[in-house]
Amino acid sequence: MCWFMRTLPLIDDDIAPMIRGHEVTLELARTQGLTQLLNDLHTSTDLRAQMKTDPYSYLQSRGVSFPSNASVTVRELEADGWEIEIKIVEGLYSYINGFNNEKGFYRIQGPQRPTRTSGS
Repeated sequence: MCWFMRTLPLIDDDIAPMIRGHEVTLELARTQGLTQLLNDLHTSTDLRAQMKTDPYSYLQSRGVSFPSNASVTVRELEADGWEIEIKIVEGLYSYINGFNNEKGFYRIQGPQRPTRTSGS
């Protein structure tokens, strides 16, 4: 799932945030040890609880770096499911990169700006 919530017509200022969303996703995906981190979280509810308590410290201790304007959410889901989301807000745009243990990776991005009014 990859959404960019911007309707046509696009303007030049819409392209840079689309590109940045892909850059953020690729930076996270290239993190060394990401596969092992996700496998460890899958097999250990204790590690997931530790990560929920202080996600920034836990991820940094595992070598996952992300921008200072990022927020991390860890959720336990029904039937032994779990999910991690890293949300980054840059200017008026937000980028959400996540991993769900049942569905895999996902990314959502979109503008956080008001829609244009006629004449502007």
